[in-house]
Amino acid sequence: MKLQTVEHLEKDQRTVELPMKGAALAGPMVLGFAAKSIGAFDFSYMQPNEDVVTVSFLNFERRKGEKNGLSVYTCTLLDGAFTRDKIRLDSDSDRASVFPSKDGYVMVMEYFAKEKRLDARLERLRM
Repeated sequence: MKLQTVEHLEKDQRTVELPMKGAALAGPMVLGFAAKSIGAFDFSYMQPNEDVVTVSFLNFERRKGEKNGLSVYTCTLLDGAFTRDKIRLDSDSDRASVFPSKDGYVMVMEYFAKEKRLDARLERLRM
């Protein structure tokens, strides 16, 4: 197996503050579990199938002249062709997550804390 191409994706930098005292004394495994529990990792999933490989992650974007917000980036490798999709999440949700779904789609879940409501929907990808 030889490396053929490299695709570089620009992503905004993200910092995380863990809500536990003495975090510096904990090991990397404990810190990883703590970071995952508060949603600190942007990477959402990788879905390798026979013909297509899909990778998805969340990115908090600082937008010029607009309200900042989350976007879902999905990269797909199909028959040697690399495509990128960007889905803007323009709602006022407090948290968002992305999950694998049927081929050609991603499932987006958004939580609205004030209304105590959870929305889930399928978003179609360009393939």
